[in-house]
Amino acid sequence: MVIMIGGYEVQVTVDDGIKSDTSPRFQIDSSSPLKLHLGCGERYLPGFVHVDARQLDHVDVVADISNLSIFPDDSADMIYHVALLEHIGRYDSVTTLLEWKRVLKPGGILRSSVPNFEAFVKAYHRFNDLELLLGPLYGGQTYDENLHYTIFDRKYYTKCLTEAGYDNIHDYDWRDFLPDGYDDFSRAYLPHMDFDNGIQMMLNVDAVKPFDSNSPDSVADLSR
Repeated sequence: MVIMIGGYEVQVTVDDGIKSDTSPRFQIDSSSPLKLHLGCGERYLPGFVHVDARQLDHVDVVADISNLSIFPDDSADMIYHVALLEHIGRYDSVTTLLEWKRVLKPGGILRSSVPNFEAFVKAYHRFNDLELLLGPLYGGQTYDENLHYTIFDRKYYTKCLTEAGYDNIHDYDWRDFLPDGYDDFSRAYLPHMDFDNGIQMMLNVDAVKPFDSNSPDSVADLSR
């Protein structure tokens, strides 16, 4: 059976239909950019295919985000993840980044928002309140996947991305990307919502899958 998800044809070969992590495989045949929102949780981002471990109403594909075998090589123009990679064991960070790179087209963008240890240190010294940081450090722990296993700073995350083979690593500004009224952890500040004077708690970074001699000439411009 062929169905449509996010403007793409999907060949479904399992009994329980769309939301399975076993057999469906994207058959890419569209002029529209394929953008994946990994670990979307309860948030819906227009224009993205939503992938999560939980079967929520707006989730298009239920899958382990460290195994995107449903998606072919070189198929996605952008992968967006926010407050997600810390849910993967620290020894699996680079392996997971490699799997995401496999799915990206050459020239495709990995847009990351990961917790920034430097910001946590600043926040602790400013507010002297450990309870304020326990949730962001260790996860909400309200369901099985809501645990944190690692944390990053700029040097360490750049090392992980470089080891996974990404280049052109640079910051992005959530203001240039998120739709008006959309809220996620890429815009997490302490004090809450104090965008002018607060401490930004996340490291927001773009990285690019490099071209090689066999790569196509271009991908869609998704830098904003």
